[in-house]
Amino acid sequence: MDGPFRPENRATIEALLVANLSEATKLATVVGAAIYAIAVRVAPMVEAAEAYMARPDVRMRLQEVAVAANTAVTRIRAIDAPGYTPYFERMGQSGLSARFQAGIVWHFGKRFHTESQERRIALMAFHSLSKRRRWHPALARQVAILCENAPDADLLYGAFRAAGCPELKGEFAVLQRGACCGDHSGCPRLIEIAARIAPHAPSAKGRPLSFGSALHQAFLRWSGDGGGRQGYTYGMVRDSDDWTEDFIDEATAATRIELGRPSFNPISARRAVKAHFASEPGT
Repeated sequence: MDGPFRPENRATIEALLVANLSEATKLATVVGAAIYAIAVRVAPMVEAAEAYMARPDVRMRLQEVAVAANTAVTRIRAIDAPGYTPYFERMGQSGLSARFQAGIVWHFGKRFHTESQERRIALMAFHSLSKRRRWHPALARQVAILCENAPDADLLYGAFRAAGCPELKGEFAVLQRGACCGDHSGCPRLIEIAARIAPHAPSAKGRPLSFGSALHQAFLRWSGDGGGRQGYTYGMVRDSDDWTEDFIDEATAATRIELGRPSFNPISARRAVKAHFASEPGT
């Protein structure tokens, strides 16, 4: 017999097999001991978890969570967004996710509309305050309006930055909160800071953002975060037997369908988006 299995090699082969078998046995023993140790530790935790889940109050809470989840899903499915839901579906979202995102857009659209009105009121109060040469108790109302609608002075962040004094924003916010609480000792300084940044502050003139523009602003900002476009596209479209210029981007088309307004103009919303990112702290 040739090769490694010749009679004179048999003893060596048997010795190697015994050695390897011994190592395998040791390894199996170690692994088995480790598994046993894990089982000993995990078993009490499993028993404790089962006992916890069996408690009546926990089971009732889980049932409440399940009912809340079903209610949420039902509400999401009931969202009627004929323009935004198809848009998000084209962006790769599932039907439920697309409806959920459309609902978020509507939520923030309503919020932006309210904030636009509050912003105008706050700016009117601020500019009225900035024109005063000295403090008078009658100005407390203007400070209260400003504090109520812009409590942290974030509305004026761009003005502080443009005036070259962003460090005064914190002081201004503290002074106006103090004035709202009846401490008028810092009001002369408040008027001084207001007069300094007033030339750089947004104007209170003009109309507040319409609901349609506020909704489109929310849509642009939300879809932009998800990879969508934040601008608009102007081009030629077919109008009966003739051609005319109009907005042809998908975002504007989606909002027009959503509002049922084929003539909706997205420019105001786009300006609001640009102003938001321009005035955002850290930009």
